[in-house]
Amino acid sequence: MKRWDERVSVIGVVLGVLVVVAALRMPLGAWSSPGPAFLPVGAGVLLVVLCLAYGINAWRNTEPEYSRKPSPWVIEHWRRAVSVMFALLVYALLLDTLGYLVATFLLMVVLLRVLEPPGWPMTFLAATLITAVTYIVFGKWLMVQFPRGIFGV
Repeated sequence: MKRWDERVSVIGVVLGVLVVVAALRMPLGAWSSPGPAFLPVGAGVLLVVLCLAYGINAWRNTEPEYSRKPSPWVIEHWRRAVSVMFALLVYALLLDTLGYLVATFLLMVVLLRVLEPPGWPMTFLAATLITAVTYIVFGKWLMVQFPRGIFGV
């Protein structure tokens, strides 16, 4: 596992540098008036910093348990990744029909059960809280308009 983490961090650093280099072909702008490259450059730099920290942590970790962890390429990891991608695709397709609240609640239930399944009561509680908090922050506080769906909510 250690070797995989080190490799992934190198790939992340390379991708971050490529994002920064590509973005710098556009005007960067200033803090008061950001240009089109401002956000991609910031994201690329953040990716480089986080991947460097991840790689250094993997390189410095000498615990025997860490080295014996299974490869990320085992089939169980792929099943979870495909399940999450499928859930996000279904969410995107049903968002307009079901509306933000219903579709997001269902997505959270599926994701919580697929990734690290807690018990059903905790799943429903967490899904309800996540949906409510995101709705309050984005829908009420930031006034983002969400799809209402067939239930009108």
